[in-house]
Amino acid sequence: MNRPLQLLNPEIEFRMANSRLPVCGEAERDSAYLDTIEVWPGRVNVILGKDVDCFAEHLDNTPREESKEAEPLRIIFVEDEAYGDPSYLMKDTSRGLNKTACWLRRHFGVSLAFFQHISPKLGYRVTGNGCFTRYNSAGEPISIDGFYSNSGGLSLFPTHIWFSHSVLERNASSYIIYNSSPTAKHLIFQCAEMQGCALLRPFAIDAFMQEDYLEKWTTRLSELRPQLVHYENELTFSKFTPVQNSRSVEELHNLSQHLHVARDNFIDLKKKLNFFLDMRERYLELSQPHFTVPRQDLTSVADSWALIGSRGDHGLRWAANYTERTSIRINLCFNLATQADSRTNLGIARLTGRISASAQRDSSSMITIAAVTMFFLPGSFVSALFSMVFFNAENKEGGQMRLLVAPQWWLFPAAAVPLTILVFIVWVVWRKRRNSMVVQAFENIPKSWDV
Repeated sequence: MNRPLQLLNPEIEFRMANSRLPVCGEAERDSAYLDTIEVWPGRVNVILGKDVDCFAEHLDNTPREESKEAEPLRIIFVEDEAYGDPSYLMKDTSRGLNKTACWLRRHFGVSLAFFQHISPKLGYRVTGNGCFTRYNSAGEPISIDGFYSNSGGLSLFPTHIWFSHSVLERNASSYIIYNSSPTAKHLIFQCAEMQGCALLRPFAIDAFMQEDYLEKWTTRLSELRPQLVHYENELTFSKFTPVQNSRSVEELHNLSQHLHVARDNFIDLKKKLNFFLDMRERYLELSQPHFTVPRQDLTSVADSWALIGSRGDHGLRWAANYTERTSIRINLCFNLATQADSRTNLGIARLTGRISASAQRDSSSMITIAAVTMFFLPGSFVSALFSMVFFNAENKEGGQMRLLVAPQWWLFPAAAVPLTILVFIVWVVWRKRRNSMVVQAFENIPKSWDV
């Protein structure tokens, strides 16, 4: 059976322990390995590539004479080969705590809220900054614990950091850094080898992590800037084809997305710096009854934070500036596209007008032909119906032509003229009735749409 873990902050950990982070029993194989730096005043010990069993054995075999010294600063870099593995993301349940996480939980008292952040699972991963004051059985504060994360961007997994700073006389600090940035990790190892005592200053490791975080997003911002300048200075959108304009809008939207992410991370950096300043004040307040913290150490780290904050504010201003300028470019593309569409629509309207004029001319011609036809058709009909022959030609004796007119010629106009007038009246009445029906049909169209 699994021995239940004591929850330090049950008000926020019971839900995770019951549903979100089941504790694995006997893990067959743990993919995590640890790189550890132990720093004492005057010496440094580095342990590379060990699993949790080897590291636990190292702590158990610490010589007694060393155990009488102040607890060292321990910086534990945890790298998990399975972290972010898509096979875990396909499961319906979260991974739970592996053997390394359970051991860190028991030995260092790491909060389950921290493991919630680093457990790959399907769904939204809540992140944030947490800070807790740990007390002993007598109700006296013994340490300040906390955690936070640094974003890795759109495609990279974030870095998660847990820390514990003792406020007792035996000043011990511990850091667990999960999925660390290679650059920050290298700088901390380099500082440990060359200037190890500098790492003993409270919150110095956090300054390393935030400086790397700032540098990463400053570099990212400098990589995005040439794309914006390219669209601002070197391109003439008015000469773009519709396909080029659509592609430009798509690329600018993608650039705007990355700039928004960079801006949000600069804002996150600024909030974390305020978080560290609050922790510094709490650390000074809680540690003062036990011993005097070297204020120059805290001040030097605070000065580093001030510089990081100043650079972060500078990056935030530029990120906001680039975002606004990108929006201006996008609006320009849309306006030029709208103007091009307006010109196209205007051309279509002109062609439509020409077609309408041609159709009107054709219609007028057809009406004229119909009128001429109707003018002659009744007379032809009457003449053919009664077989009327009113004119006849004969030759005289002298060889001259003689035209004879029938005495009943008046019958033809008497029948043809009224019939012609009747046909024209019927045609005019029919046209007016048809036009009124068409107009009425168009007037009824909105009513049918409303229904």
